[in-house]
Amino acid sequence: GGDGIEIEKDLIALGVSVEMADHDTIVLLATIADDDARFAILTQAILNVLGKCSKIPRTSATSLSWKIAPTIAMSMRDAYFAKSSMVDANIAVGRTSADLIAPYPPGVAVLAPGEVITQEIMDGLTQAKSDGVRIAYASDPTLKTYRVVN
Repeated sequence: GGDGIEIEKDLIALGVSVEMADHDTIVLLATIADDDARFAILTQAILNVLGKCSKIPRTSATSLSWKIAPTIAMSMRDAYFAKSSMVDANIAVGRTSADLIAPYPPGVAVLAPGEVITQEIMDGLTQAKSDGVRIAYASDPTLKTYRVVN
């Protein structure tokens, strides 16, 4: 019943470093510098946070990266090297992306250079961002503007 993004926030509040999280995934990093005491602190923090989670199972939130079937307007290389400009999000639908945009995690592109920007893609990226997922690689990670081929 737990949500990875909410669990991440709770773990960070307890002093636990979280590499990345989405609704279904939390990634923690361990190094050879971490000792038994550090793992004991981590274990207790995880148990405390998970104890607050709902016991009711929730539906898995399939990553946007796996749901979108891109429409390709031109080759990735041609789009990447083409003249481009930033346009407001409200006029980006139907245009060809000159950017790579990936919610992280999982870090898999939802939009790549040469692909058509659709309303479904924009809505999904906006929802991911509002859910607290980091938007990686975009020229404007706020998603207020998109870099498009001229």
